Amino acid sequence: TDTLNIADDAAFRISGLSLETAFFRRQGTRNTGDPVDEAGESIPTEPARDGMGYYGQVGFLVPKQPLEITARFGQLISSGAESGLSDKSELGLGLNYYFAQHPMKLQADYFRFWGEDGFGEGADQVRIQLQLAY
Repeated sequence: TDTLNIADDAAFRISGLSLETAFFRRQGTRNTGDPVDEAGESIPTEPARDGMGYYGQVGFLVPKQPLEITARFGQLISSGAESGLSDKSELGLGLNYYFAQHPMKLQADYFRFWGEDGFGEGADQVRIQLQLAY
C-alpha cells in the first residue's frame, strides 16, 4: 500500500489546566497485484484504510491536591465506501491521583465507544492503572 500521511498535535498547559489535541489523515492506494493461495484461488483483499482521526482532551489539576480530572473526545472518520476503515467515536472521563508526581500515580477512567450504529449501540470500558516508574 502506498500512503500519504499527515499528522499534527498540540499541547497547552498553564496553572493546572491542560489542553491537548491531535489530528491524523491517511490516504492510500492498495497495490495488491494478483494474490492467490496455494491452490491458485484468488485471495480477496481489503481496500486501504483511508480516512482521518482526531481527539481533544482537557485536564485540570485540582489546586493544592494531587488529583487531576480529565475529559476526552475522539473520532475516526472513513473517507467513504472505498475505505477499509470504519467510523468510530469515543468519549471519556478520567481521574489521576499522583502519589509522587508522574513516576507513581493511580489512573482511572471510563470510556464510551461507538461506531456507525450510534451512541446507543456502543460499548463501555472502565480501566484502573497503577504506574510505577524508576
